[in-house]
Amino acid sequence: MKKFLAVLFLSLSTLLFAYENKESINGIEYSFKYDKAPERAISLSQMTTEIMLKLGLADNMIGTAFLEEEIYPTVKADYDKVPVIADKWPSFEQVLALNPDFISGWEVAFKKGVDSELIAKHKINMFVPKSSIDLDADLNTLFDDFREYGKIFNKEKEIEKYIESEKKRVEEIKKNIGNKKEFTYFLYDSGVDKAFTVYEGFTTNLISMVNGKNILANKGVKKTWGETSWENVIAEDPDYIVIVDYSKGIREETDSDSKIEQLKANPLTKNLKAVKNNKFIRVKLAEICPGIRSVDFFEKISKEVYNK
Repeated sequence: MKKFLAVLFLSLSTLLFAYENKESINGIEYSFKYDKAPERAISLSQMTTEIMLKLGLADNMIGTAFLEEEIYPTVKADYDKVPVIADKWPSFEQVLALNPDFISGWEVAFKKGVDSELIAKHKINMFVPKSSIDLDADLNTLFDDFREYGKIFNKEKEIEKYIESEKKRVEEIKKNIGNKKEFTYFLYDSGVDKAFTVYEGFTTNLISMVNGKNILANKGVKKTWGETSWENVIAEDPDYIVIVDYSKGIREETDSDSKIEQLKANPLTKNLKAVKNNKFIRVKLAEICPGIRSVDFFEKISKEVYNK
């Protein structure tokens, strides 16, 4: 009897499920309707892949793509269960052949090979996490993205529990930091003549929660990532340089050791305070992008700077 009632309740909840949302992807407005949770979902970025797996959606997924570095250990077992469509961007034909009913990823994922307009024409629902786009995105934006997945996949209660556990971790870290002195930093991703870095958005706002000030934030540059001159970095002379380490990733980039040696050898940067004091914080790209590693990164920065 109990088994029958459980099956009946599940069936009724599925029948009653309905959700509608609107998305702006690459400047185009879309409306999506869900009369049931997606059963053939595809993720086109590591960020969304790890989020979806952590939120318990592996059984609803039929493919992933563009793994930029090693998958996070906490979701590796589930990751291994989901087929990999392509090492980088899959073609539209590859995606369409799988008959997906939902696709998620970075906004750029819907430009390179898998065009959002073509996907919409085939009536496939899409979702781009706002935390990866909005200039004012922070942890709350990320948690709202988690909730959006919960609504789409009809798993709101389960996902809310995960969000609450992450919030508790954040509050404990903030409590340990207290009112420590603000530190300045420059995030160095790549580049020689110029540096590719972070301006506004999630990464900047996340580090600000541990009293870190991005030297390029609030300078009138309305974008998340972009290039800057070394002269701009020298003018601000940051306390720390956050180095993005691609040494074990699939991207063809220099690793953190090479970047540090480059900074020490470059006449323009060798006299920076952070360089002379060897104040480098090595991070993985997936750590500083919104996702399931964000709170771990938040804790990592606090330990690196404050030993807390």
